[in-house]
Amino acid sequence: MSLHTAFPVTAILVAIALAGPASGSPKAVEVGDTANPGGLSAAIAAAYAVGAHEIVIRRGTYVLPKGDRAGLAVRDMKDTVIKARGVDLAFSSTDQDAVDFTNCENVTFDGPAIHFTHPQTGQAKIIAIGDDPVKGPYYDVQLCAGFPTDATFKSCAIMMGDKPLIRPGSSDFGATSIEPLATTGQARLYLRAVPKGNPWGVVVGDHVVCRGPGHAMFHTGATTRCTFSNLTLYWSGVFAYFETDGCSGNRWLGNKLTYGPIPPGATERALLAQSADGLHSSGSRVGPDIENCLFEGMLDDGIAVHGTLYQVAKCSGTTLTLGCRYPRCDFAAGDPIRLANSETGLIADSTVVSVKPVEFTPPQISKFGAYKGKLTYYEVAIANAIDAPFDSTAADPARCGSGFKIIGCTIRNHRARGILVKADDGVIKGNTVDGSTIAGIVVSPEIYWGEAGYSRNMLIEGNTIRHTNYAMTGHYYPQAGALTITGEGSMGQRGIRVLNNTFEGIDCANIEVRWADGVEIRGNRFLNPFHQPSVTGPVGKSTGVDATAVIWIGDSKNVTLLDNTVRSMGSTGTALVTVAPTASNVTGAGEGQGVRRVR
Repeated sequence: MSLHTAFPVTAILVAIALAGPASGSPKAVEVGDTANPGGLSAAIAAAYAVGAHEIVIRRGTYVLPKGDRAGLAVRDMKDTVIKARGVDLAFSSTDQDAVDFTNCENVTFDGPAIHFTHPQTGQAKIIAIGDDPVKGPYYDVQLCAGFPTDATFKSCAIMMGDKPLIRPGSSDFGATSIEPLATTGQARLYLRAVPKGNPWGVVVGDHVVCRGPGHAMFHTGATTRCTFSNLTLYWSGVFAYFETDGCSGNRWLGNKLTYGPIPPGATERALLAQSADGLHSSGSRVGPDIENCLFEGMLDDGIAVHGTLYQVAKCSGTTLTLGCRYPRCDFAAGDPIRLANSETGLIADSTVVSVKPVEFTPPQISKFGAYKGKLTYYEVAIANAIDAPFDSTAADPARCGSGFKIIGCTIRNHRARGILVKADDGVIKGNTVDGSTIAGIVVSPEIYWGEAGYSRNMLIEGNTIRHTNYAMTGHYYPQAGALTITGEGSMGQRGIRVLNNTFEGIDCANIEVRWADGVEIRGNRFLNPFHQPSVTGPVGKSTGVDATAVIWIGDSKNVTLLDNTVRSMGSTGTALVTVAPTASNVTGAGEGQGVRRVR
């Protein structure tokens, strides 16, 4: 029995009645009409409303128009399986999320391809390189057919030839202005943040790619224990998968974010899959379970798991006035609260007693970008008195994605960090991170961006990280080549185990440990490090990190090194382990002790 979108609810009731006895669950109900794709959301909702708990979307291509809140919206659903094998969902509107699941519990969505009708990212081939004496460096480009002709090229990267690989040593840049050339489809991009003399080694035939519009391809809000599996996303917007509003325990299994086929009207495939992060989880009660997924071609991080950092605007014993860049407060009575200050080294824990909004005028201007705009303020009572100076940070560890799992995933060929996590009780295991322009795995808050938090009790085991930190991308590039664990000024990272990982072809410090207490680094293999000059130089810019050591440890305590091996270390490396004077109680750091050379 097929249920077409145009059918009334009474037809669905008849279909369910025919499907099975009233006392049991109905058999699978089929919905969807490719001739009326805009009605797909309503068809799914109608089937669920009359008791269907297995809904099958009919095979075919659905070109979905702009919807009420998303192109395809699933709301307020429980204990339901939605099967969409052989379904292609193409979205024509980029000013809203493509797919949105909100307030759902224990729902499974399986199988479809999801994409916009054309790529959102700009793409152009370089046909000439020059330097105007007045306007500065420029690239003359041929805009690629099939890609947005109105691309701003404000946030760009350089790709090597026609390969989806960012050129080593290059950096983020943008166009200050775009001037059309005499030949149709050609333009001159005058450049910001591109040094004179072409030190990046850019050649004619390289491509300029840039971010474009488009909301999340797949958004989940306030969803609990939902499973999203076997999805294929391409020609995506800003984020591919985006969790917000207190999601909890969602599972992402066997999904792909990739480049997609050659677009309509184009002669070459997209060199980017999307503009920003692959999977971005913000503020989850229980973090996501991400397993056996592929993320490639992002112009930002592969996987990011975090919460929100609140500014401590005032502290009076057990009463805090907290500022938030968002018009909501995650804290609730009974939640933990963790405070930190990067100048004093403060790390303190307490429990929230009560929360209420207040009007407040800050006594001074924050030094952090996240707190320089208009903030919403809350008065938070806590269980014990804490002396937290102005511009300290507060986070709710119960809303940072604690308990996340990232297992068996592949993250490759993209700008920024492969995995960036800021949560407690997480597992990062059996992943391959290959071709991240910054570090492969980063465990760190980001105070300037207002993203929490610190991490405790984390396992990083059995991962392979290769060819990372090979391009300079803004102020991040001093982070270690493969794995960075840092508290950004506070001893916030605690109980981190780094076991049996493989680091391959990393040309600066493979592991950096900073502002951490209790780190175990055991059984790791470092293959062929330091065979090329590092883009970070001998000392990481503004950080003091010795980038010529395989492992660098500073501002930390209780670090243990055991049974690690380095094979075929190149000439640009100077030491197996460097321990800064600011570190204490580091065991196994001597030559041939916790780290030894092997043939």
